[in-house]
Amino acid sequence: MVSRRLPPARNPDLWDTPLDDLFTKVDYDGYVSVRLKANCWEQLHRMVMAQHLGRPLLPGEEIHHKDENKANNDITNLVLTTKVGHPTLHREQREAQRKESLRQYRDLERQLRRKQR
Repeated sequence: MVSRRLPPARNPDLWDTPLDDLFTKVDYDGYVSVRLKANCWEQLHRMVMAQHLGRPLLPGEEIHHKDENKANNDITNLVLTTKVGHPTLHREQREAQRKESLRQYRDLERQLRRKQR
């Protein structure tokens, strides 16, 4: 089911409701969605960012999960980006992970060489 976008600003009472009291589900993409009204869902990470910004998200704005965990919707884990910039963030993360893995491999290789001496 594709989430229909309803600007959170049109539902100001929603922000006073604890998340535990809202009806939520995990959609087919793995995102947590909140039921705003019958047959109208909003992805939680978009709601969190809109609340943080104090405005609805604009067309073309996307939210990136820093840790790539779609269930972690803490504002410190979210980055506002664009449809063009979002893939760049993923490429940069993959490159950083690749470099870190290579560094760890080389460290392990050095340790093994030292033990063999």
